[in-house]
Amino acid sequence: MAKRNVVQVVDKENMLLENGDDAFCLRGFPTQNIVDNDRVQVNSYVEVTGTRKYGALTILVIEPFPLQVGTTASPR
Repeated sequence: MAKRNVVQVVDKENMLLENGDDAFCLRGFPTQNIVDNDRVQVNSYVEVTGTRKYGALTILVIEPFPLQVGTTASPR
């Protein structure tokens, strides 16, 4: 993911980010030492887990993807 502008640090693990004209909520990433208007880059797999209201808009909620290295899937 390219660097995005931090619109608002919500709490210790949630922030609102801008992607051009769109905004989304990044949940589950530490916000320590991050302030509003910083630029951040997420270097891990993420997934869309839902939506939330942001003013009059409905925005996507993005969270870390629970990828476990070294696991294999078994056929059913």
